Amino acid sequence: MASKLPKIAPKTVINRTQTPIMVWIRDKLNAVYRDRTTPPPGLPTLDGESKFYEMNRFPNTQAARSRPSASLPGGVHHKSSDNYYLDRDARRSVQPPKCIYSTDSHGPVFKSLDGEIISCEAGTKVEAGLRKNFGLEAPTPGFGYAWHRNKEDELTTQKYSKDFAVLEKYDKFTYSD
Repeated sequence: MASKLPKIAPKTVINRTQTPIMVWIRDKLNAVYRDRTTPPPGLPTLDGESKFYEMNRFPNTQAARSRPSASLPGGVHHKSSDNYYLDRDARRSVQPPKCIYSTDSHGPVFKSLDGEIISCEAGTKVEAGLRKNFGLEAPTPGFGYAWHRNKEDELTTQKYSKDFAVLEKYDKFTYSD
């Protein structure tokens, strides 16, 4: 089937080039116009100067149209979706995030990953080790680091800090076993 569109743009289309100031700067940096005592950088022309040839390897015309877009499978209902690659595709298995904490007029409400409401103590207690994920159902990222606090070497502001006291209960679970 022959196309009615021409393959190449007409010769009346003027190809873009650099501005005259950029051409002058480019020629100066490439030493196109040298002193007559030194040989020219390229093949000299009749006037003794060499011409800069651009390294553009594309044709001097422009294409008439762009290439067609790719044809991809539509999903699990498509006939080519029964291959291993589409089984590993995670885009079709994404779910919205699960709400494990919310507040209402009575105060904070803690929920498990199944959506069941649990007590505040059960939602904030830490009684399991690193292999049990600190007692949480959701995974926690990264590796723990074992650090031991010595209050004798600390300043008074650090000794009586409530933030450090809260973090101390997590110390025994921070190292990997």
